Amino acid sequence: VGAAVAWWGFGRGSKKKKKASVPTLRRKLRKLVHDPHVAHRLVEAERERHPELAEAALLRKVIRRLERDRRG
Repeated sequence: VGAAVAWWGFGRGSKKKKKASVPTLRRKLRKLVHDPHVAHRLVEAERERHPELAEAALLRKVIRRLERDRRG
């Protein structure tokens, strides 16, 4: 039983997580802020800070920042 649990645990760690698409990230952001206008303003503010980043990267940064700020 222990070997099966160890095999299962190692197998789960080796799988790479698929990156979310832009529409999925936008939905997650709208769900966090409950207002599409606020979501847009947050993304635009992040775009001013990091104009070189792609849309998906900007969305991930905004979502990460919101989740971090809400934790405490």
